[in-house]
Amino acid sequence: MSKNEITTAKVVTMPSPAESVHPGTMITALMAHDNLDIDKLASLFELQKKYDDEIARKAYHVAKSQFAAIAPTIIADGEADFTAGNKRTNYKYATLAGTLSQIRDALEQCRLHVGWKTEEVENRLKVTCFLTHDLGYQEETSLSAGREDGKGQSGMNTLQALKSTTSYLERITLYALLGLASTDDDDDGRAAVKPEIVKINPDQVNEIHAMITDNDLDMKGFMKWLALSGARAGLIEDIPADCFDAVVRKIKATIKAKQDAKE
Repeated sequence: MSKNEITTAKVVTMPSPAESVHPGTMITALMAHDNLDIDKLASLFELQKKYDDEIARKAYHVAKSQFAAIAPTIIADGEADFTAGNKRTNYKYATLAGTLSQIRDALEQCRLHVGWKTEEVENRLKVTCFLTHDLGYQEETSLSAGREDGKGQSGMNTLQALKSTTSYLERITLYALLGLASTDDDDDGRAAVKPEIVKINPDQVNEIHAMITDNDLDMKGFMKWLALSGARAGLIEDIPADCFDAVVRKIKATIKAKQDAKE
């Protein structure tokens, strides 16, 4: 190569590995080079995929943290009532449709989506729940049961039992993946006497109030959550003592989600 050719050749300066540069920038620079190196380009495309996957993974976990901070305690909206032999069974539970209705806004706010896949594996019904972020990162959890396990002693036919089993597995996998809790009443309605509820003490009231105000949290939003949560309290001082730790964890999760959103 002549001296003149050397001085007129196009020079492409690649970013330093220490710099935080999207691989796409390096790909653009490489493609502008007259002597395109296909191997380097392929390596950069692979690097870009890994880069984008890591961004999506981090966004997913931030979204789950945010969801945990705003997700409601699910209110039971269904009731089972049947008699088998001489025994009557009656209890309340959260339906899948009711659960999805109660968490829809929180999922949309956090850019999360849920879906299921149902298959038969070794004569058992297997349901897999998928939780996906807008950027594409996805996690899943699976659970299986006998096709007619949902029948129990309820007198359901085969198709009804299959539908019941599928719905149950879908709901349980959803709860496991999102860390949800419900107010299911599973004592068959036999609790005739309710024990006196011991409430949190004044120091605990002040601690909760300070955590909210000192971190500029939405007090109105917190009170709305509190009323719908397992504590079922209209005021901070009405929080049951055995719910104090759970309420504090919820506030801490909200604080963390707020901090993560700023980063």
